[in-house]
Amino acid sequence: MKTKAVEETLTEVESAYMISTIRMICRVPTMHTMLRVPTMHTMWRSGRVRAVAGALFTVLLVALPSVAPAEPFMALRDGFACGDCHTNRSGGGLRSLTVEVHASDLLRLPNDGAGLLPAHDTQFSPNINDYFSVGGDFRAVETVLFRDDPDADGKVKNNTAFRDLDSHDFQLEQGTLYGQLRLVPELLSLYVDEQVAPGGATNREAFALLENVLPGGAYLKAGRFFPAWGLKLQYDASFVSAVSGLNFDRTLSGVEVGVSGLGWNWFVSASEGGDNLENLLTASTYYMWADVGPFNGLMLGASAARHEPKGLQLLSYTGFGGFSVGRWTVLAQGVYLDNERRATDGFGVQSVEDTALWASYVELNYLLNDWLNTRIAFDYMDPDDQVSNDERTRWSIGVDPFIDRFIQIRIFYRVWNGPENQPQLNRDELALEGHLLF
Repeated sequence: MKTKAVEETLTEVESAYMISTIRMICRVPTMHTMLRVPTMHTMWRSGRVRAVAGALFTVLLVALPSVAPAEPFMALRDGFACGDCHTNRSGGGLRSLTVEVHASDLLRLPNDGAGLLPAHDTQFSPNINDYFSVGGDFRAVETVLFRDDPDADGKVKNNTAFRDLDSHDFQLEQGTLYGQLRLVPELLSLYVDEQVAPGGATNREAFALLENVLPGGAYLKAGRFFPAWGLKLQYDASFVSAVSGLNFDRTLSGVEVGVSGLGWNWFVSASEGGDNLENLLTASTYYMWADVGPFNGLMLGASAARHEPKGLQLLSYTGFGGFSVGRWTVLAQGVYLDNERRATDGFGVQSVEDTALWASYVELNYLLNDWLNTRIAFDYMDPDDQVSNDERTRWSIGVDPFIDRFIQIRIFYRVWNGPENQPQLNRDELALEGHLLF
């Protein structure tokens, strides 16, 4: 599922990296899983028209994601790795038996772990039996957009937190179902991740998983999947996720080998890429420490990717990490993308254009009253190191508590700022989200 926010963020970065004769229209975004608002179309320029050259460039990712949600801060807070909470060992999608058994502690439910719903004696278990488990995520979002009208020069003020009301919209942002058939428990299984809304059924992941056979406790995954890369933030439109093209909005077909658990985690994947992402190689690793001195959890990792589609050489690197102390949890990620484009003119003369992109993300979480998670986050992106004054920033502040093991509420306000001559990059967004999960 591709949200409007992700679409715009991707097109901005693609424009900064790929010169082409194909004209690109950029959508003014909303925010992934939080926002969906009416858009206007605009042309993004930086000295010359840039666009897609038939391929999206790639970077990195993992730890945990959405559109098949997972939250890295939750894992770090309790000292868990991706594969501890998800049957997909590199994170995201169907939740494991660990989550069901320890839901009140992991989700930090209010009312001493009982949640806010009326008392009930029975409830649904997604682990149907020893051989079959199901799961799902459904998100409904009310989005309010605030934006100023451009002046006579087509500019708006940036670094502004409050703007005029522009529009509001209600959308079913996500409807996803998961299933795992354990043909031989703890050895061989089949996993499926299917989007059912919006826009009808679309397969996102479908792979066979072989465990506890390879040396060192490694697993083998083959089929269609989200490759491990970076933090795999739940908010796909974060710059460090969107610029890579390897978030929860894009899957690849290939094989992956890895190890997930407390301590050293590593993942290596090779893929034909799909969607013109050909011969993509990714590698990601991180180390998890639990209960070290004053820290509940510590994590430090890095990822890299190499891709050469149609005259482009795309090298992507990321470093990420975080720590949790008491009620505080901090996450950070930095991304560097190097894009080298080779071209031959009509006289047979070859040329090379080399550009680079930088992006960073920091979030601070505080657990209020033992159940209300509050968060403030900052995004930064420089889409082209050869162009001055084109930086983008975004501040986010909000709360995202679980009020029951099946229900989460999110309220976030985000302030987007960019060059004054690009009004679509300067706006505020308020998102009210109801999230049903099992």
